[in-house]
Amino acid sequence: MVGRRSGALILDTYLMTSAWQGSFKGFRKVNLLQYDVAAGAVCDKAHWTLIIMYLKEMRAVYLDPFGATEEQVKKCQAVTRALVRTKHPTITKWTCSTVPHPKQQDSKSCGVFVCKLAEQMLLVQDINYPVDQEGVARLRLDLAVTLLKNSDDLSDMCKACGEASSGAEVDEWIECTTCGRWYHMSCVGHPSTDGASWAVTPRRAGRGRSAALWAPA
Repeated sequence: MVGRRSGALILDTYLMTSAWQGSFKGFRKVNLLQYDVAAGAVCDKAHWTLIIMYLKEMRAVYLDPFGATEEQVKKCQAVTRALVRTKHPTITKWTCSTVPHPKQQDSKSCGVFVCKLAEQMLLVQDINYPVDQEGVARLRLDLAVTLLKNSDDLSDMCKACGEASSGAEVDEWIECTTCGRWYHMSCVGHPSTDGASWAVTPRRAGRGRSAALWAPA
């Protein structure tokens, strides 16, 4: 979401955490210098931090919701420089710094603050957000709403297996009349449609699927 708006390459947490731990294998097919900016979150010892690389400027920024230490900034410089040099070994000058920001006050909101820091940094906004309990609750709600608005459409997915197809040539689907969710018949054990627990309907479910309505007994 922020990546699309800012034009930055967003690296997933697995890649960034692996890099932080000294492994760059996942970056073999990534040409970082095709981008002006790349960013990713690191999860180290159950704590979230953020790395932003300004690749054309040959520098990185390291952000820890508690406030980055000199040791962390030095490690980030070494890690990001080594990462870029895996594809561009001629690069020698590379710096790393941090920026002032509100500090985390509790022990569990680092992930929310990393998301907010990424948004404000990548969109070149003022770095300012609440850190009190009420403010953090608002940040969590805003983040949840944003995720829901930008989630993929899962209406054609079986709520048991999470797939559109069960692997059969023709899928039979069934809808629970209690929760309104759809399932492959095979994923719920081909339950009998006889009896008061079931209501069969002639309507068709998305993509031409045959359907029955199911109400658990």
